[in-house]
Amino acid sequence: SLQDYVDRMPENQKAIYFIASESVEKIKQMPVLEDAVARDIEVIYMIDAIDEYVVGHVTDFSGKKLTNLAKDGVKFDKTKKDKAIEKKREEKYEPLITWFKNLAGSRVTKVTLTSRKVTEPLLMVSTQHGQSVNAWRIAKGQTLGERSTAEGGDNSVKGVLEINYRHPLIDEIFKRIKVDPKDSVAEDTGLVLFDTAAMQNGFEVTDSQAFSKRVNRLVRQSVDIAVDAPLITEDLNQYDVVDAEEDEKTDDSDKAESDKKDEM
Repeated sequence: SLQDYVDRMPENQKAIYFIASESVEKIKQMPVLEDAVARDIEVIYMIDAIDEYVVGHVTDFSGKKLTNLAKDGVKFDKTKKDKAIEKKREEKYEPLITWFKNLAGSRVTKVTLTSRKVTEPLLMVSTQHGQSVNAWRIAKGQTLGERSTAEGGDNSVKGVLEINYRHPLIDEIFKRIKVDPKDSVAEDTGLVLFDTAAMQNGFEVTDSQAFSKRVNRLVRQSVDIAVDAPLITEDLNQYDVVDAEEDEKTDDSDKAESDKKDEM
C-alpha cells in the first residue's frame, strides 16, 4: 500500500515514485527504471489500467507527491554548484540540443540533457503535464480511440527527448556535427537512436521502413561494406550437380517409357 511505501521511505525522500505500464516485465525493461535503481529508490509498479487514472486525480499522499518516473520533470535534490554546472553544461551542448530538435521535428515537444543516471544514449519520456504514453496506449485500445483513428484523427502522443551527453555514441555525433551539421552518418545514427529510445519507452516508430533501412546502412558501414554494394552474383558452376543431372535425365526417360506403356 502507499502507506507501507511511505513508512519505508528515507527521511530526505520528498516523493512517491511509480512507473505505469502494461506489465511488470515491461516496466523492468524501461530505461527510466535504471535511474531509480542507481539511486536506490523504491518504485511502485502500476500495471492496472485504472492505476494511472486514479493517480491523476490523487496527486499526493501523506504530504508526498506521486511522481511518474516515465514523465519529464523528475527532479532530485541539487546543490547550488550542481545547478551552476548544469547551466554551463547546457550552454556547451546547445548546438547538440538544437540539432536533435531539428532531427526529431514534430515528434517531440522538447529536447533536453538528461540528469538521470542511465546508460542509454537517448531517453524518450512523456510530457510532465500531458497524457502519458501508457495512458495513450490504453485509450488507443478502447473503442473511442479506434473510432478516432478510423476517422483520420491524430492519435499519436508526443514525448520529451532526453540526451545522455556522456554516452560515447552521443559524443561521436556531437564531434561530427560540429564539423558538418549535415553529416549523414550522424543523421542516420541519431535517427536510429531516437527510434530505439521511442520503442523502449512505448512510443510508436512512425516509419518502420525508414528505420530498418538506416539500421541496414549502419550495419554495412560497421563491417566496411559499401552502402550501395549490390547482391553477390552466384557462380552456379561451383556446385557439383553432374550426378543430379544424370539422375534427372534417367527419371525423365523412365517416365516417358511408363507413359508409353500406359497408352498401350
